[in-house]
Amino acid sequence: DMKVGSDDSVKVWLNGEVVHTNAVNRGAGDFQDTFQVDLKTGDNLLLVKVSERGGGWSMFAGVDADVNAVYKPATPGVAGKITGPWLWVIAATEANEGGANSTDVDSLAEASGGAVTED
Repeated sequence: DMKVGSDDSVKVWLNGEVVHTNAVNRGAGDFQDTFQVDLKTGDNLLLVKVSERGGGWSMFAGVDADVNAVYKPATPGVAGKITGPWLWVIAATEANEGGANSTDVDSLAEASGGAVTED
């Protein structure tokens, strides 16, 4: 199982597939959502998007599995891929348009002018 907590809405991709969406306005409180994921042998690519409506921001993510996991950032320099260990996107939104209202907005495409997408 995978577990996430978020302030506010959350969307999770594993290996390029959406595995969880919760369009909600809430404060984070440890792990709030639990869902099934299938990890493949070898590398697994995880992307977690948290859309903030207002106030503080926080996120929790974890996998409850009997595996030996090692964090390894995405390989730098791969064409069309996000590089570096972390990508922070701060996209301006209209008042009251974050959180649940922006769960399905492609924030990566919006921030990069279409160079990188959530697809």
